[in-house]
Amino acid sequence: MENKIFLIGDTHGTGALFANKHFPEGKDLTEDDVVIQLGDWGLVWDNFESNEEKYWLNFVASKPWTQLVLLGNHDNHPKVWGLPQEQKFGGTVYCDHRFGGTIWYLKTGEIYTIQDKTFLAVHGGISIDKHLRQEGRSWWPTEMLSKEQEEDVLNNLDKVNWKVDYLLSHTVADSVVYAFLDNPNSEKFRDPVSRFLEFVCNKLEFKANFFGHFHNAREYIDASGDYYRCFWGGPTELDETYILDQKQKWLDEK
Repeated sequence: MENKIFLIGDTHGTGALFANKHFPEGKDLTEDDVVIQLGDWGLVWDNFESNEEKYWLNFVASKPWTQLVLLGNHDNHPKVWGLPQEQKFGGTVYCDHRFGGTIWYLKTGEIYTIQDKTFLAVHGGISIDKHLRQEGRSWWPTEMLSKEQEEDVLNNLDKVNWKVDYLLSHTVADSVVYAFLDNPNSEKFRDPVSRFLEFVCNKLEFKANFFGHFHNAREYIDASGDYYRCFWGGPTELDETYILDQKQKWLDEK
């Protein structure tokens, strides 16, 4: 049986979407199958783990598949970045072995090889509600990319001649935000991470960009033929044939 990759958007502190009700395919997966969460994980949140947090971390970690997480804006980045680092999938990951299994956290700038496909990871995005939150407890300025993290992205892309199969991010490039956001006055239109992703995507050769952040399940192909998909709800399988078909439909309609 061919190994599978699934993607899921924002979970915001609950593992409920990984339950059989929302993810019936999950019960038949093995550790050779991968589920990638695309930010606003929220399950490493409290500076001292709450019982609820421990419950959900144990729930997800005990699942049969390999769980990867890319951090978003509503995540406790410093706490995750304090976890032990290991080499996995050809890059550096943060690993949490505490809860009945391992959850692996992707590092910005790393290019991973998963089932013979390459994935660039870029975390973060702007929190439009940060004025309602408390720094260090419910909001972290590390949601923005540091200069060093941006340089890691650019330097590692230089090593692969600016070509990967997939871009994993939490938000999306400036020029396509409007396709996933209905409020024209949203601060998400003025996101420094999106501006950086715009620079990257203008130069990068990639099959698709997968992300969360916008709380909808939409897809979009831009004027250059680049495919973007936002994930919301339970995990969805990465289907390369579907992506190619959508791109072909786009070409046929031009």
